Amino acid sequence: MLIRRAETIHDIHKMIELGAQMHAESRFASMPYDKVKLRSYGHLALGKPDDWGVFIAEDKTGEVQAMIAVYVSPFYFTDERKHTNDFFLYVAKGKRGGIAAARCVKAVEAWAAEVGVNEIQFGITAGIDDDAAERLYRGLGYNTTGRIMTKGVQ
Repeated sequence: MLIRRAETIHDIHKMIELGAQMHAESRFASMPYDKVKLRSYGHLALGKPDDWGVFIAEDKTGEVQAMIAVYVSPFYFTDERKHTNDFFLYVAKGKRGGIAAARCVKAVEAWAAEVGVNEIQFGITAGIDDDAAERLYRGLGYNTTGRIMTKGVQ
C-alpha cells in the first residue's frame, strides 16, 4: 500500500467517489452529497498545500483504499500557534482493520510538522464505527479533549 499526497484533480475525483461510500454509511446519509461542492474544496486544497493536508492510500492497482484530509487554522485566541482540524478520515469497507488508517494519520503528522502546526485535532462524527476510530487515535497517542454535541433543528 502506498500513502501519498493528493496532487491532481484526478486524485480529488477518486476521493469524491470513495467519499460517496463514506457518506452512504454515515449519519449524514439522509443529506445530499454534492460532488460539485467537493470538487471546489479539492481545487482549494490543491492550491494551498501548506494549509491543506490531503492524502490517499492506494493499493498496487491504484485503487484508493483510504483517505484523509485536514486543514490548518490559527487558534481563535492567537495567531502565534496553528492547529489542524480534520475534514475526514475514511477507510473503504472491506479494507478496514489493517494499517491504512494509521498510515494516513502518520502522513498527516509528518506534513503537519513540515508546515509548522502545533497541534493536530481529529473529530469522530460520522457515526460509522466511533469506538474503532477512538481506539485508532488513542493507539497513536491522541487524547480525548472534548465532546461534540448535536441536535437537529426543526
